[in-house]
Amino acid sequence: MAKLWTTYKAKIAPNAKLYLFDLAGYGNTPVSTHENGVYLIAGWSDKVFDMLDAYEKGSSAIEVINSINLTSMDEEKDKEVEESEEEKEETSTEEGEEKETA
Repeated sequence: MAKLWTTYKAKIAPNAKLYLFDLAGYGNTPVSTHENGVYLIAGWSDKVFDMLDAYEKGSSAIEVINSINLTSMDEEKDKEVEESEEEKEETSTEEGEEKETA
């Protein structure tokens, strides 16, 4: 595959980029990621599209990672936990009321 990529890039699309996704986490790649225009992305999440966009705009993965607002992520998680606890309390209260009426 490495030879095909080199030929494709040299003869057809010199500005082409190749994105490799390592979903298993073994680090095996069919093409050297040290070559120009080859990017290895390990894992998968909705943030992978932010990474692709950054690469297309010439940014690095480190720049994208550093731009993530962890405070807002923590606030979202806290809100989810609070909502979950409220739902549990409501369910518990409803079950208690059902037992009292029975």
